[in-house]
This record gives sequence, C-alpha cells and structure tokens, in this order.
Amino acid sequence: MNKICLMINNIEEFKCNADSFIIGLKNYNNLNILELDINEITNIKCNKEIIISINKIIHNIELEELEYILKKLEGYKILFDDLAVYQIVKDNCLDIQLIWGNIHATTSYNSTNSYYDLGVKSSFLSTDITLSEIYDIKNNTKATLYVPIYGKFNIFSSNRYLISAYFKYINKEKKYNKYKIKNKDILYDIYEDNNGTQIIDGKIINGIIDYKNILDNNIDYIVINSYDIDFNIFDLINSLIVIRTLYYDNLLDLKMLVNYHNKFTSINTYSGFLHKKTIYKVGDENE
Repeated sequence: MNKICLMINNIEEFKCNADSFIIGLKNYNNLNILELDINEITNIKCNKEIIISINKIIHNIELEELEYILKKLEGYKILFDDLAVYQIVKDNCLDIQLIWGNIHATTSYNSTNSYYDLGVKSSFLSTDITLSEIYDIKNNTKATLYVPIYGKFNIFSSNRYLISAYFKYINKEKKYNKYKIKNKDILYDIYEDNNGTQIIDGKIINGIIDYKNILDNNIDYIVINSYDIDFNIFDLINSLIVIRTLYYDNLLDLKMLVNYHNKFTSINTYSGFLHKKTIYKVGDENE
C-alpha cells in the first residue's frame, strides 16, 4: 500500500496523519525542513515512521562525531547522500535502513540498482525527472521508491558560502542568511547555513492530479514538503488520505481527483518536471 511521507517544518506537524516523517539532523542536513539535534530526535514522542536526513557532504573532521550519532540512531531510517554514511553503517553493522537521496543523481534504475546491490534498499527520487521516467525506474528495480509530488523542494545545493562571497564581491555587509533571488518573475529562496548555500524552488510542485496513476504504478511513498505552501498542511494530508482510501475501495473517479487537485492549486503551483523532460541543448558558438 502506498504511504504518505511528510517533510515537516515544525514540531506541530508531527500531529499530521501522514504515515512517515522526514526531519533533518542539525548541522548535517541540506533539505529545507525542520532540523533537530541528536538529543531532540531521540526524545521525539511519535508512533509513526521517522526518517532522519543526513545528506550533506561529510568532511574528515566530522567522521568521528558522525559515527557516534549514527550509533545513537539505530532503528531509524536515514536519508543520505555521502557514502561516508553508508560506510559507517556497514562497518559497524548498524541496524539502520538507508535511503539514497542525492538531490539530482537519483534519476535512473541503473544507479538505484547499484545502491540496492550494496544493501541500500530505498531511493528518494529526483524532482528533475518525469512520471514516465519514475514508472520506468519502478518497473526495473526492487528498491523502495520515495517520489516527491507536492511542495517546494531544493533545486540547488553547494558547500560554498555563495551569499557571503557575493556581498564580499560587491563590498557590502551581509545582513541576513536568507534572501530571495528573481528569475523570470519567480522568486527563489536562497539561504546560507553551516553547510553552505541552498536554493529552493520558487513555485510549489502540485502532482495531486497524478496520484491515481502513481497508485496504479505501485509507487511506495509519495513525498510532501510543507515548506512555504499556500494551504493548510493538515487539510492537504487528510485529502491525500481520502484519495488513497477511495482508490483502494475502487470509488475514486477523475472528477473527484480534479476537485482535490484544484483545491490545492494556486498561482504559485505548477507540475514541475512531472510531465516535462529535462532537455540539454548545445549552444551555438556564435550565440
């Protein structure tokens, strides 16, 4: 059965009826979600599945602390990017289920299967691929898949402190760690933290209209990010649960799906790359 996974942005959202929650480990996370330290995480009172994002690039000086942290997180699922996380879990035989979640690299069943063969049984798919490509991955892997379908997701991550570098270049004081940048009338959040610089999509991906097809294709998890959306997250999660229940009871029709899709559609929503292939064009040398 398909599960609903919520990337939460405050403690209150643990009260949502989602099946699973993603939170970040403070100082080790590169997603725009709630971040907690190891003690706060282990003291969470929640009977739902909790996934901890440890997806930054790991530096050598952090390896000892990371090993200590991972030993305290046995029993949790860990969303990771850097292979240091995988190696520590493997070397210490830790009871941790790993989810590979590189922001832009989880785009094919070949890479997903390579990690599966290493023992990483789940992958968090990129927002850069279409639904047809997602279904192709599903049909050619045994891995459990997490598919983002609603919210604002990271589109860029860098270890460099780009905001600080910019203000140094223009010889002005950096007053904040978070700003907005504009491209074609869309405002994107850009922020700087201990891990570098992140840029967040300026629009909300809305793939609710595709939820029936997602269920038809046996996608394991759909992922929602509550960050800066225009609607009540509790209402959104409950509506997705209704859609899912109607589907499994063979009562869901297209009109119902359209109504729910429209309910959570605004001027700030779009379908992202769910129906639009990423095309790389070689520029003319005279352009």
